Amino acid sequence: MESTRITGHQILTWEQVQGLLANEETLLAGGAAIREKAYTVDTTWAAAEEYYYAHSTADRALIRKTGQQNQIGWWDPATQTHTDNPTHARGILVCQMYLNQDRKCAYTGTGPYSILDYQVEHIEPNGGDHPDNMLLVVYNVNENRKQSTMDGFIARWRKRASKGMEEYNKWYDDTMKASAKGQKEKVKILSMDEEELRTFAPICAKKYHKYMWRNIGMSSLQPFRLTKKGVARAGGSQGNYKEVLNTVLQEYLYGDKNLAAQIFHTVRSGADRYVRGFINNTDYVEMMCAAIELSNHVAVEYNKEKFTAKVLRNTYSWPHLK
Repeated sequence: MESTRITGHQILTWEQVQGLLANEETLLAGGAAIREKAYTVDTTWAAAEEYYYAHSTADRALIRKTGQQNQIGWWDPATQTHTDNPTHARGILVCQMYLNQDRKCAYTGTGPYSILDYQVEHIEPNGGDHPDNMLLVVYNVNENRKQSTMDGFIARWRKRASKGMEEYNKWYDDTMKASAKGQKEKVKILSMDEEELRTFAPICAKKYHKYMWRNIGMSSLQPFRLTKKGVARAGGSQGNYKEVLNTVLQEYLYGDKNLAAQIFHTVRSGADRYVRGFINNTDYVEMMCAAIELSNHVAVEYNKEKFTAKVLRNTYSWPHLK
Protein backbone atom coordinates (compact mmCIF):
# COMPACT_ATOMS: atom_id res chain seq x y z
CA MET A 1 0.00 0.00 0.00
CA GLU A 2 1.46 3.34 -1.03
CA SER A 3 1.15 6.44 1.08
CA THR A 4 -0.21 9.88 0.22
CA ARG A 5 2.08 11.80 -2.09
CA ILE A 6 4.63 14.25 -0.70
CA THR A 7 3.84 17.60 -2.29
CA GLY A 8 7.03 19.47 -2.97
CA HIS A 9 8.37 20.39 0.44
CA GLN A 10 11.92 19.62 1.54
CA ILE A 11 11.51 19.40 5.33
CA LEU A 12 11.83 16.15 7.29
CA THR A 13 8.99 14.96 9.49
CA TRP A 14 9.72 14.02 13.11
CA GLU A 15 9.44 10.34 12.13
CA GLN A 16 11.95 10.82 9.31
CA VAL A 17 14.42 12.59 11.59
CA GLN A 18 14.19 9.81 14.16
CA GLY A 19 14.71 7.23 11.42
CA LEU A 20 17.71 9.14 10.11
CA LEU A 21 19.30 9.32 13.56
CA ALA A 22 18.60 5.65 14.29
CA ASN A 23 20.25 4.73 10.98
CA GLU A 24 23.35 6.89 11.57
CA GLU A 25 25.88 4.08 11.95
CA THR A 26 24.79 2.43 8.72
CA LEU A 27 24.64 5.71 6.80
CA LEU A 28 28.15 6.67 7.84
CA ALA A 29 29.43 3.21 6.86
CA GLY A 30 28.65 3.98 3.22
CA GLY A 31 26.78 2.72 0.20
CA ALA A 32 27.19 -1.04 0.47
CA ALA A 33 26.05 -1.04 4.09
CA ILE A 34 23.09 1.19 3.30
CA ARG A 35 21.98 -1.04 0.44
CA GLU A 36 22.36 -4.20 2.51
CA LYS A 37 20.15 -2.79 5.26
CA ALA A 38 17.62 -1.19 2.91
CA TYR A 39 17.08 -4.27 0.72
CA THR A 40 14.78 -6.43 2.84
CA VAL A 41 12.78 -8.03 -0.01
CA ASP A 42 13.94 -10.15 -2.97
CA THR A 43 11.82 -9.06 -5.94
CA THR A 44 11.97 -10.84 -9.29
CA TRP A 45 12.39 -8.93 -12.52
CA ALA A 46 9.02 -10.23 -13.70
CA ALA A 47 7.27 -8.85 -10.59
CA ALA A 48 8.99 -5.50 -11.02
CA GLU A 49 8.02 -5.41 -14.71
CA GLU A 50 4.38 -6.11 -13.86
CA TYR A 51 4.44 -3.34 -11.26
CA TYR A 52 6.03 -0.87 -13.73
CA TYR A 53 3.47 -1.46 -16.46
CA ALA A 54 0.60 -1.11 -13.97
CA HIS A 55 1.35 2.62 -13.93
CA SER A 56 0.12 5.18 -16.43
CA THR A 57 2.28 6.28 -19.35
CA ALA A 58 3.03 9.61 -17.65
CA ASP A 59 3.98 7.95 -14.35
CA ARG A 60 6.22 5.42 -16.11
CA ALA A 61 8.11 8.32 -17.69
CA LEU A 62 8.67 9.85 -14.24
CA ILE A 63 9.78 6.52 -12.77
CA ARG A 64 12.39 5.72 -15.41
CA LYS A 65 14.01 9.16 -15.49
CA THR A 66 14.38 9.73 -11.74
CA GLY A 67 17.98 10.49 -10.81
CA GLN A 68 18.50 12.30 -14.06
CA GLN A 69 21.92 11.72 -15.58
CA ASN A 70 21.93 14.01 -18.61
CA GLN A 71 25.70 14.18 -18.91
CA ILE A 72 26.54 10.60 -17.94
CA GLY A 73 23.53 8.78 -19.32
CA TRP A 74 21.05 6.31 -17.82
CA TRP A 75 21.86 2.68 -17.13
CA ASP A 76 19.97 0.23 -19.35
CA PRO A 77 19.85 -3.23 -17.72
CA ALA A 78 18.78 -4.80 -21.02
CA THR A 79 21.93 -3.79 -22.90
CA GLN A 80 24.21 -3.33 -19.87
CA THR A 81 25.21 0.09 -21.23
CA HIS A 82 24.37 3.74 -20.67
CA THR A 83 21.85 5.42 -22.95
CA ASP A 84 21.07 9.04 -23.76
CA ASN A 85 17.43 8.54 -22.76
CA PRO A 86 16.02 6.37 -19.95
CA THR A 87 14.57 3.10 -21.22
CA HIS A 88 11.68 1.03 -19.96
CA ALA A 89 14.24 -1.42 -18.62
CA ARG A 90 15.65 1.31 -16.40
CA GLY A 91 12.11 2.01 -15.17
CA ILE A 92 11.67 -1.64 -14.30
CA LEU A 93 15.02 -1.55 -12.46
CA VAL A 94 13.81 1.42 -10.38
CA CYS A 95 10.60 -0.48 -9.57
CA GLN A 96 12.65 -3.52 -8.53
CA MET A 97 14.73 -1.32 -6.22
CA TYR A 98 11.54 0.20 -4.79
CA LEU A 99 10.02 -3.19 -4.04
CA ASN A 100 13.33 -4.56 -2.71
CA GLN A 101 13.41 -1.64 -0.26
CA ASP A 102 9.89 -2.62 0.84
CA ARG A 103 8.77 0.80 -0.48
CA LYS A 104 10.76 2.52 2.28
CA CYS A 105 13.40 5.24 2.24
CA ALA A 106 17.00 3.98 2.25
CA TYR A 107 18.15 6.83 4.51
CA THR A 108 15.38 7.01 7.10
CA GLY A 109 13.74 3.59 6.92
CA THR A 110 10.36 5.34 6.90
CA GLY A 111 7.49 4.59 4.57
CA PRO A 112 5.81 3.26 2.60
CA TYR A 113 5.74 6.18 0.19
CA SER A 114 4.52 6.33 -3.38
CA ILE A 115 7.18 5.34 -5.91
CA LEU A 116 6.66 8.81 -7.43
CA ASP A 117 7.96 10.34 -4.19
CA TYR A 118 11.38 8.71 -4.62
CA GLN A 119 14.53 9.87 -6.31
CA VAL A 120 17.43 7.69 -7.35
CA GLU A 121 20.31 8.73 -5.14
CA HIS A 122 23.75 8.07 -6.59
CA ILE A 123 25.94 7.02 -3.66
CA GLU A 124 29.05 8.38 -5.33
CA PRO A 125 27.97 11.58 -7.15
CA ASN A 126 30.43 10.93 -9.96
CA GLY A 127 30.15 7.16 -9.80
CA GLY A 128 27.71 6.90 -12.66
CA ASP A 129 24.21 5.48 -13.08
CA HIS A 130 24.69 1.83 -12.21
CA PRO A 131 22.77 -0.50 -9.84
CA ASP A 132 25.74 -0.73 -7.47
CA ASN A 133 25.70 3.07 -7.13
CA MET A 134 21.94 3.58 -6.77
CA LEU A 135 19.53 3.84 -3.84
CA LEU A 136 16.00 5.18 -3.55
CA VAL A 137 15.60 8.06 -1.11
CA VAL A 138 12.32 9.84 -0.54
CA TYR A 139 12.14 13.21 -2.31
CA ASN A 140 12.04 15.62 0.64
CA VAL A 141 14.94 13.89 2.41
CA ASN A 142 17.12 13.71 -0.68
CA GLU A 143 16.43 17.31 -1.74
CA ASN A 144 17.13 18.58 1.76
CA ARG A 145 20.50 16.88 1.90
CA LYS A 146 21.61 18.28 -1.47
CA GLN A 147 25.42 18.59 -1.37
CA SER A 148 25.80 18.12 2.40
CA THR A 149 28.14 15.44 3.68
CA MET A 150 26.29 12.62 5.39
CA ASP A 151 27.70 13.41 8.84
CA GLY A 152 26.88 17.12 8.39
CA PHE A 153 23.36 16.27 7.23
CA ILE A 154 22.72 14.02 10.24
CA ALA A 155 24.23 16.55 12.67
CA ARG A 156 21.99 19.32 11.31
CA TRP A 157 18.82 17.35 11.92
CA ARG A 158 19.99 16.09 15.31
CA LYS A 159 20.37 19.71 16.38
CA ARG A 160 16.98 20.64 14.95
CA ALA A 161 15.28 17.80 16.86
CA SER A 162 17.18 18.35 20.12
CA LYS A 163 14.36 20.41 21.69
CA GLY A 164 11.97 17.47 21.53
CA MET A 165 9.01 16.29 19.52
CA GLU A 166 6.52 18.94 20.64
CA GLU A 167 8.76 21.87 19.75
CA TYR A 168 9.84 20.20 16.51
CA ASN A 169 6.29 19.53 15.36
CA LYS A 170 5.30 23.10 16.14
CA TRP A 171 8.15 24.33 13.92
CA TYR A 172 7.27 21.77 11.24
CA ASP A 173 3.59 22.76 11.16
CA ASP A 174 4.51 26.44 10.95
CA THR A 175 6.81 25.72 8.03
CA MET A 176 4.23 23.62 6.21
CA LYS A 177 1.57 26.32 6.60
CA ALA A 178 3.93 28.91 5.18
CA SER A 179 4.75 26.61 2.29
CA ALA A 180 1.07 26.05 1.55
CA LYS A 181 0.53 29.81 1.44
CA GLY A 182 3.46 30.31 -0.90
CA GLN A 183 5.46 32.28 1.69
CA LYS A 184 8.86 31.44 0.24
CA GLU A 185 10.91 33.75 2.46
CA LYS A 186 9.29 32.38 5.60
CA VAL A 187 9.89 28.79 4.54
CA LYS A 188 13.50 29.58 3.64
CA ILE A 189 14.23 31.20 7.00
CA LEU A 190 12.46 28.54 9.06
CA SER A 191 14.46 25.87 7.22
CA MET A 192 17.89 27.41 7.86
CA ASP A 193 20.41 25.72 10.11
CA GLU A 194 22.44 27.80 12.58
CA GLU A 195 25.31 28.47 10.22
CA GLU A 196 22.91 29.72 7.57
CA LEU A 197 21.11 31.86 10.17
CA ARG A 198 24.37 33.47 11.26
CA THR A 199 25.14 34.38 7.66
CA PHE A 200 21.65 35.62 6.90
CA ALA A 201 20.88 37.53 10.12
CA PRO A 202 22.83 40.71 9.23
CA ILE A 203 20.98 41.10 5.93
CA CYS A 204 17.54 39.88 7.00
CA ALA A 205 14.82 42.46 6.28
CA LYS A 206 13.07 43.71 9.41
CA LYS A 207 9.73 42.35 8.29
CA TYR A 208 11.19 38.83 8.36
CA HIS A 209 12.79 39.03 11.82
CA LYS A 210 9.82 37.18 13.32
CA TYR A 211 10.72 34.11 11.26
CA MET A 212 14.27 34.22 12.65
CA TRP A 213 12.84 34.23 16.19
CA ARG A 214 10.55 31.32 15.35
CA ASN A 215 13.44 29.36 13.85
CA ILE A 216 15.29 29.29 17.18
CA GLY A 217 12.06 28.58 19.08
CA MET A 218 11.95 31.88 20.98
CA SER A 219 9.27 34.17 19.57
CA SER A 220 6.16 34.35 21.71
CA LEU A 221 6.63 36.45 24.85
CA GLN A 222 3.04 36.64 26.06
CA PRO A 223 0.31 34.01 26.40
CA PHE A 224 -2.11 36.69 25.15
CA ARG A 225 -2.11 40.45 24.77
CA LEU A 226 -4.24 43.14 26.38
CA THR A 227 -5.89 46.11 24.75
CA LYS A 228 -5.97 49.52 26.43
CA LYS A 229 -9.41 48.58 27.74
CA GLY A 230 -8.01 45.46 29.33
CA VAL A 231 -9.54 43.02 26.85
CA ALA A 232 -7.54 39.84 26.30
CA ARG A 233 -6.74 39.08 22.67
CA ALA A 234 -4.97 36.11 21.08
CA GLY A 235 -1.34 36.64 20.08
CA GLY A 236 1.75 37.96 21.81
CA SER A 237 2.16 41.38 20.10
CA GLN A 238 5.79 40.41 19.60
CA GLY A 239 6.46 43.30 17.23
CA ASN A 240 6.31 45.69 20.20
CA TYR A 241 9.23 43.85 21.80
CA LYS A 242 11.56 43.29 18.88
CA GLU A 243 14.46 44.74 20.90
CA VAL A 244 14.11 41.84 23.34
CA LEU A 245 13.69 39.18 20.68
CA ASN A 246 16.49 40.46 18.45
CA THR A 247 18.80 40.58 21.48
CA VAL A 248 17.88 36.96 22.20
CA LEU A 249 18.54 36.07 18.55
CA GLN A 250 21.93 37.81 18.49
CA GLU A 251 22.97 36.19 21.77
CA TYR A 252 21.83 32.79 20.55
CA LEU A 253 23.69 32.99 17.23
CA TYR A 254 26.84 34.83 18.25
CA GLY A 255 27.14 34.49 22.01
CA ASP A 256 25.88 32.19 24.75
CA LYS A 257 22.84 30.04 23.93
CA ASN A 258 22.11 29.46 27.61
CA LEU A 259 22.10 33.18 28.28
CA ALA A 260 19.81 33.71 25.29
CA ALA A 261 17.36 31.20 26.73
CA GLN A 262 17.67 32.80 30.19
CA ILE A 263 16.81 36.26 28.81
CA PHE A 264 13.86 34.89 26.85
CA HIS A 265 12.37 32.94 29.73
CA THR A 266 12.94 35.80 32.19
CA VAL A 267 11.04 38.20 29.98
CA ARG A 268 8.36 35.62 29.23
CA SER A 269 7.83 35.07 32.93
CA GLY A 270 7.59 38.83 33.46
CA ALA A 271 5.14 39.15 30.57
CA ASP A 272 2.97 36.46 32.11
CA ARG A 273 2.95 38.27 35.47
CA TYR A 274 2.12 41.58 33.79
CA VAL A 275 -0.81 40.38 31.66
CA ARG A 276 -2.26 38.62 34.71
CA GLY A 277 -2.09 41.80 36.76
CA PHE A 278 0.63 40.88 39.28
CA ILE A 279 3.06 43.62 38.26
CA ASN A 280 2.54 47.04 36.70
CA ASN A 281 3.83 48.11 33.30
CA THR A 282 6.63 50.21 34.83
CA ASP A 283 8.07 47.15 36.59
CA TYR A 284 7.49 45.12 33.45
CA VAL A 285 9.55 47.42 31.23
CA GLU A 286 12.33 47.74 33.85
CA MET A 287 12.56 43.96 34.00
CA MET A 288 12.83 43.75 30.20
CA CYS A 289 15.55 46.41 30.08
CA ALA A 290 17.55 44.60 32.79
CA ALA A 291 17.24 41.31 30.87
CA ILE A 292 18.33 42.89 27.57
CA GLU A 293 21.35 44.48 29.21
CA LEU A 294 22.60 41.10 30.44
CA SER A 295 23.68 40.41 26.86
CA ASN A 296 26.92 41.35 25.16
CA HIS A 297 25.00 41.21 21.87
CA VAL A 298 22.27 43.78 22.47
CA ALA A 299 20.11 44.44 19.40
CA VAL A 300 21.33 47.44 17.43
CA GLU A 301 17.91 49.14 17.60
CA TYR A 302 17.79 49.05 21.41
CA ASN A 303 17.71 52.40 23.16
CA LYS A 304 16.52 52.14 26.73
CA GLU A 305 14.73 55.49 26.81
CA LYS A 306 12.91 54.95 23.52
CA PHE A 307 12.13 51.33 24.32
CA THR A 308 10.68 52.26 27.71
CA ALA A 309 8.53 54.99 26.20
CA LYS A 310 7.23 52.62 23.52
CA VAL A 311 6.30 49.87 25.96
CA LEU A 312 4.55 52.30 28.33
CA ARG A 313 2.71 53.81 25.39
CA ASN A 314 1.46 50.38 24.27
CA THR A 315 0.53 49.08 27.72
CA TYR A 316 -1.28 50.53 30.73
CA SER A 317 -1.03 50.61 34.51
CA TRP A 318 -3.11 48.26 36.55
CA PRO A 319 -5.35 50.52 38.69
CA HIS A 320 -5.08 48.29 41.76
CA LEU A 321 -1.24 48.38 41.73
CA LYS A 322 0.91 51.32 42.72
